[in-house]
Amino acid sequence: MMRSPMFRKLALAFSVANLCFFMAWRDVLSPQAIAYLYLWKQNPGFASLLALLINVLALTAVFYLGFSLAWRRAGPFLQNCLRLAFLVIFFRSLNGVRIQFHSLSTGHLRLVFGRVGFFALGMSLLAMLILIIARYGIVSVTRVAAGVALILSPLGLVACK
Repeated sequence: MMRSPMFRKLALAFSVANLCFFMAWRDVLSPQAIAYLYLWKQNPGFASLLALLINVLALTAVFYLGFSLAWRRAGPFLQNCLRLAFLVIFFRSLNGVRIQFHSLSTGHLRLVFGRVGFFALGMSLLAMLILIIARYGIVSVTRVAAGVALILSPLGLVACK
């Protein structure tokens, strides 16, 4: 069964929007994260969950409509700029996932590698990304990133339980 390109783009927008709200999902779904609300008379869980779901759906619409409308009017240069914008948004949302793990947090990595080593690690990752884009092209790199985002898209449905 072949999925339509519209469905694929919508799933991709939903997945990236959901990843952008990863920290918020963690706070809403984890009771330990909202322990400071212990003395409240009413649990804000449902309201928070509904608000977060609305935010994810709104950002999904912004990503889908924004990229779809811009893509229709774009020439080759602007299409590559849109691909680069997608990569920046995708990697930024994955960074939000990374910081949830203590062993991968910025403070812990600085402690392990030192300030200069941490900077060198960041520059090495950036150089590696630039070399990969130069070697394989931005189209291929964007396709792989979109594939990863589509693989992660069912996590959004789990988070929306």
